[in-house]
Amino acid sequence: MHVSLIDPTGTVRAAQDAPLGRVEERAVDIARMIADCAQTAPGRLRHAVVAMPGIVRPDGEIRDDQGPDGGAFRAALEGLLGCQVQVENDVNLAALAEAESGVGHDLESFTLLMIDQGLGAGTVLGGLLRRGFAGVSGEVQYLPQSPVPIGVPLINETVVEDLARSNGRDPADPLAVHLDACAAGDDAAQTMIDELARRLVLVAGSVTLVVDPEAFVLGGHAAHPCFFAAILRAAEAISHLLTLRFVPSAFGREATMIGAIGEATLALREREFTGILSGQSGILSGKYRVTR
Repeated sequence: MHVSLIDPTGTVRAAQDAPLGRVEERAVDIARMIADCAQTAPGRLRHAVVAMPGIVRPDGEIRDDQGPDGGAFRAALEGLLGCQVQVENDVNLAALAEAESGVGHDLESFTLLMIDQGLGAGTVLGGLLRRGFAGVSGEVQYLPQSPVPIGVPLINETVVEDLARSNGRDPADPLAVHLDACAAGDDAAQTMIDELARRLVLVAGSVTLVVDPEAFVLGGHAAHPCFFAAILRAAEAISHLLTLRFVPSAFGREATMIGAIGEATLALREREFTGILSGQSGILSGKYRVTR
C-alpha cells in the first residue's frame, strides 16, 4: 500500500508505504497510514482517491465489494476519513497519468497495457478515458486465446508460477525476479518472458481489431527492458497480419500513483474554485464543475 498526502498544487507533502494487509482490514490500515502522514503534514483531509485492481463501476463502486450495495469498502473508508472517497481502477489511473503528462499526451488514442498481479488495460480515445458501461472495459486478461481455456487469466501470478515450474525455475519467485534473470542471460527465464510477451501481443492484436488505438503504452512489469524487447519480437512475428506500435510508459511502476495524485489535485482545485464562487454568491454553490 502506498499513501501520499498532497495540497491543491499537487505537491506531495507526506508519503508512506506499508505491506498489503488482510482484505477486511484495509480500510483501517489506509486510514492509519494517512493519520501517520498527517503528523508531518497537518491539515484537513478533503478528498481521497483510492487506486485498486479489479472492476470499478462508473459510479465508483467496486463490483465485487462486500455488502448489499457493493460499497462496503468505500463506505468504511469514508467513515474513517470523514471525507469523500473516490475509488478508481489502478490501470485507469495509470492511463490518465500517461494521457495528462506522459507518452500518451501527444497521442490521439492509446491503450495502456499494465502487468502487476495480472494484465489490465486502460484505453484513452480522443483524450477521454473509456471505462465502459459497467466498468468492465480493460479486463483483457480474460480475452479468449488458444490454447488457454475460456475464462482463465492469460497473465497473472498463477500463470507465472506455472511457467516457472515448467521451465525449471522457482515458482515462488515473483515476475520481477524472473525478469532480472532474463536480463542476466538466463535461458529458462527468457523462455518464460517470451511466452508472456506472445500472450500480451495477441491481446494487443485483439484490442486493435476492435478499437485500433494509435499505440500501446506498456506499464508495470511490461515496461521492463527484457519484457519490452520480447514484445517487439512477438509483434514482429505477426507484423504481416497487423501493425502494432508499442512504447514504454513514461512513469513505470509509479504511473498509478501519479494518476491518483492528478485526480486528487483536480478534485481539490475544484473544491477551492467552488468555495470561492459560493463565497461570492450562494446560488453558485455546488453548481460549478471544472472539467478537463
